[in-house]
Amino acid sequence: MKKRQITNSEIVQSYCPIVKFITEILGPHCEVVLHDYATPDHSVVAIENGHLSGRQIGSPVSDMGMKRLRKNASQVYIANYISTAATGKRFRSASYAIRNFDGELIGSLCVNIDIAYLDKATEFLNFFTHIDPIEENPQEGEAAKVGDRFKPIENLNVSVADAVSLVFDMVTEKIQADPMHMTVGEKQYAIKLLNDEGIFVLKGSVAEVARRLNVSEPTVYRYLKIVREANG
Repeated sequence: MKKRQITNSEIVQSYCPIVKFITEILGPHCEVVLHDYATPDHSVVAIENGHLSGRQIGSPVSDMGMKRLRKNASQVYIANYISTAATGKRFRSASYAIRNFDGELIGSLCVNIDIAYLDKATEFLNFFTHIDPIEENPQEGEAAKVGDRFKPIENLNVSVADAVSLVFDMVTEKIQADPMHMTVGEKQYAIKLLNDEGIFVLKGSVAEVARRLNVSEPTVYRYLKIVREANG
């Protein structure tokens, strides 16, 4: 009798017990998320302490996840980076790639630790251990300032609209043009940048981008075809 082949979703689901296991070890300030990339627009299939980021089962993939999915990134894991959530919280994050037997990227197991308490402790310690260099004419009453040492490289999206909005704003800022009054060339360039960010792996993203660029969905698909053909 021929043995039944395990599906990609079954491989991803096999990681579900680990989600609860990790949070039992790391506690209430740790969010653990399991993504199934078969459905990027609602990829979250298991989550613990989701209140930390505002996400729940059915939330979409993050912007980093979109990029990795589009490129079928080869890393086994990415660790110790900063991510931010719609709740305003910042996390020390790590993401483990889940692959099928053919080596295809099919999901990820992500751990996000709320660092708010650590930030406050660090700021407190930095304040009392900071020593200013001696100046000839120091300004009276000038206090030491603790800078932001971490720049977020991932955003944890609550919805597809949030995901598109975040990446779209970043793209239009780079182009420095009002999306409602862009030239055809600028719009095509915007589509290229959005495609590079992996935004079009999300269901409904084309409609949202079309609305924001004030064009029809067929126009977005046409620009997208031009971009992808140019990229080979």
